[in-house]
Amino acid sequence: MNSEDTAPASVANETKNDNDFVKSGDEAEEISNRKSESNQTVRVIEQSKENLLVLLDNFSEDQLDRYEAYRRSALNKTVIRRFISSVLNQPATTEIALVVAGFGKVFIGEIVELAKDVMEERGDQGPLAPVHLREAYRRRTQLIPTTFQTYRRSSTQSMKPEPDLASAEARASIRQRLTDRYAQRPTHGFQFTAPGLREAAVLLPLCQVNNRPAVLFTVRSMNLSSHQGEVSFPGGMMDPIDSTYQATCLRETREEIGITSDRIEIVGRLPPVPNKDWTIRVHPFVGIIDHGAPLDLSLLNFNKDESSTLFAMSLAQLTDPRNITYTRFRRTRHSVAEFATPEHIGPRIWGLTAFILHDFLKIIYGISNKHQTSRL
Repeated sequence: MNSEDTAPASVANETKNDNDFVKSGDEAEEISNRKSESNQTVRVIEQSKENLLVLLDNFSEDQLDRYEAYRRSALNKTVIRRFISSVLNQPATTEIALVVAGFGKVFIGEIVELAKDVMEERGDQGPLAPVHLREAYRRRTQLIPTTFQTYRRSSTQSMKPEPDLASAEARASIRQRLTDRYAQRPTHGFQFTAPGLREAAVLLPLCQVNNRPAVLFTVRSMNLSSHQGEVSFPGGMMDPIDSTYQATCLRETREEIGITSDRIEIVGRLPPVPNKDWTIRVHPFVGIIDHGAPLDLSLLNFNKDESSTLFAMSLAQLTDPRNITYTRFRRTRHSVAEFATPEHIGPRIWGLTAFILHDFLKIIYGISNKHQTSRL
């Protein structure tokens, strides 16, 4: 066979080789692109894992317990994986699905607990209703993550974690929140039917101590006939000379801690609550001392026959979940809060004082019963 006969075959072979080369180049580029996409997916998944770890690190102890208890139960992981993939437009691993399921359970648990608070505030009984869940969801979506949870109401601007009590705007905001809530819910649903019911009033004193907004407390003297050594607010029984419950709380405050009524700006009141025997109806008022000017506790001339000492705790301390525990009693729908105090004080804030304090913090900051530790 001569060269002329073999030429077409050589050209065909060269063309085939060129096509194979081009094809190989396209395949190599496609493989490279797939590897790049795969690496990108891995990086995204790794970043997602890191982000989830950051969220876990910021969980409260109660949230972490709920996450660990529920993350492997009930929710269909295959459905969750499909949902994640459709939202992110990328594959989701089983591990990611488990983590998201855990977060879902945490969210559901918080909604249910907020719904219980809503039901309690409305004085409703029985199972949770859609109206309770809708209001709980509305509140949950308005919780702003800060050093603690801040509750944003539509009627006023969001409270800062530590409002400047010397600011007229901050005082007006507190007043508005208390007025709105008292108008919506003037009672807790308590039925005061005891014969010979007596009336009392206390002051929840807000003050500026060490450049931080705080609440002022007394520790009752050991010489008193009842509740010796317990943390309390200034206040007492209504006297015939008192024209109003507010007059009672101002008079008792002056007698106990030496702060006169002209130094106290009453910004609102809280729903009345009973003592443990249901023989006394206590009317709490909220007042700001010295219009938010700095207060030196060492200069207060308090009555040592009634109080062994005075101390203040900042609002940041009082809203820190690590300082709050709860007990829910089986015979009642109410959860009772307790607050830790500085080590040099000793006794915890509990009982009626804690109930009033927690009510105030719920209205101003939206804290809820999320850290229950026992049931009685």
